[in-house]
Amino acid sequence: MVFHVPPESGEKMTLCVSVLLAYAVYLTSINSFLPSVSDHVALYSVYLNCMFFLKALTVVASVFVLHLHSALPKSTIRKQLTKRLSGNPKKATTGTDSTGNPGEANDLNDASVKPDKKAEDVKQVLEQEQWFDIVKKVDLLFFCVFLLLFILSTCGFFCAIAFRQV
Repeated sequence: MVFHVPPESGEKMTLCVSVLLAYAVYLTSINSFLPSVSDHVALYSVYLNCMFFLKALTVVASVFVLHLHSALPKSTIRKQLTKRLSGNPKKATTGTDSTGNPGEANDLNDASVKPDKKAEDVKQVLEQEQWFDIVKKVDLLFFCVFLLLFILSTCGFFCAIAFRQV
């Protein structure tokens, strides 16, 4: 659920830590009801410990996503992720015109032509929006990974109960 909260809202870490603390309190209260001396460990206790561990990993993943969200434009991680996850990678201009003649340079590559301030601002805004889309893709990736881990651990828990010999 925490992966659906946008990083801009400022509530991502609050929700993440609150759910982690709720798991800790619930785990503590459940452990107080379980017998302290037993031949076997209760499967429910193992399951809750696995869920607590997954939630702790979710906190780490959320910290990583927030770090990505606030990364500076010149940072290496931002450049690498933009290069790898960008939907439309930048095409290198070689100084040729649209017909492919290398003798006639493009006006954009001419050193005498300077882009105005407005064009630079538009370029920065577009790069920032592209970066936020990349951060959303990373957040979606973490959501899918943790959903898969949750489903596998829950199925493992129910399989252990079903095949347990009493």
